[in-house]
Amino acid sequence: MTPIEQFWADLMESRRYMITEVYGAECASRYQPHYIEKEYFLKHNGAFSQHPSVQEHTKAFWDMCNTHYAHKREAYERILKGRWHEVQQSDDYKTRQREREQLKEYISQAINGNGKETDARTTKKESR
Repeated sequence: MTPIEQFWADLMESRRYMITEVYGAECASRYQPHYIEKEYFLKHNGAFSQHPSVQEHTKAFWDMCNTHYAHKREAYERILKGRWHEVQQSDDYKTRQREREQLKEYISQAINGNGKETDARTTKKESR
């Protein structure tokens, strides 16, 4: 197996794992990439096909997931929200709140050009 073929196999395994986590094992067992997707991926060194039939195939799969396994996704989202709530209640999260606010302010100032570092670079070069 070539490295690009191994990469494809790992990619498909990770896709199925993610589908299993969100929609369950039964749904993941139904996942099959479009038959030209692998061929295109291997021929074009890891690029994904944008062919309309591949796009349709992929959309149909996700539509099926959201139609038949919506309850699994909702349960997964509830778990994530519960975990996020637990994180927010942790002492470590609370103690680092000030640090996150300072970082957010620093980034905002840098983006808006109000930071001290950006003021030092405002000199204009003279044109000839």
